[in-house]
Amino acid sequence: MELVPIQHLPYAYRCALEVFAASGDRTKARLGSLVEHYLKSCGLSDDPHRTVYEESVYSHAKKSYGLGADQGF
Repeated sequence: MELVPIQHLPYAYRCALEVFAASGDRTKARLGSLVEHYLKSCGLSDDPHRTVYEESVYSHAKKSYGLGADQGF
């Protein structure tokens, strides 16, 4: 699966990443809950490309913040 560069992600995913980076626990579960919140807020919960976008967000977070298995990544 080819990952989507951050600049091409829908705003809901980018907002989730920004909030994730700004404060709170840096865990995969927390990032997942932020993504879910912003998708619901934007009416994108049924996006057919959701799997690719979520994997891209997780990959970006893992690389950018040095996250590993102890955070669920």
